[in-house]
Amino acid sequence: MTIVRDVQENAARCDCGKCPSYPGDDALFCSRGKHATEIVMRGCLCPSCAVFKQYDLEGSYYCEQGACGACGEGPQ
Repeated sequence: MTIVRDVQENAARCDCGKCPSYPGDDALFCSRGKHATEIVMRGCLCPSCAVFKQYDLEGSYYCEQGACGACGEGPQ
């Protein structure tokens, strides 16, 4: 089982900060889990993110749904 690693390399390639639904702080939600506040869904960049592609993830809105548990499983 491959888990998205919470490391600086992934954080640097993360697109969360560019997303129209970005809650304003934190990032790498596919690894760290969902944001503590309610997310206003205005669009999602997860599928176009380099981290998403590297780990062959599925799904979207990790900031709202939570971290990916394993490669290809999507948010849990």
